[in-house]
Amino acid sequence: MGTLSPCAACFHKMIQEAVVGWRQVRASWRQLQRHAKLRWDRLTDEDIAQIKGHREALIACLEQRYGYDHDRAQQEVRGWEHQFD
Repeated sequence: MGTLSPCAACFHKMIQEAVVGWRQVRASWRQLQRHAKLRWDRLTDEDIAQIKGHREALIACLEQRYGYDHDRAQQEVRGWEHQFD
C-alpha cells in the first residue's frame, strides 16, 4: 500500500480526529446530556435517553424534532461537538 497524497492524508487525519472526538462525547454522555438538552430544547428526555451518546441517533432526533435535512443535522452536531475538543 502506497503513501497517501497530502490531501488524502489531511482528510484521513480529520476523520480520525472526529472519531476520537465523538468517542469522548459518547464516553461522557451522562455529563453532556444536559448540554445537548440546552442546545436543542425540542429534544425530549426520552430522546436524550435513547441517544445514549450515539452520534447518528442524535442526528436522527434533530431531523425529526427540528425538520432538518441530514446535512443540516450533521452540521449542528459538528458545531456542538467542537465545544468539547
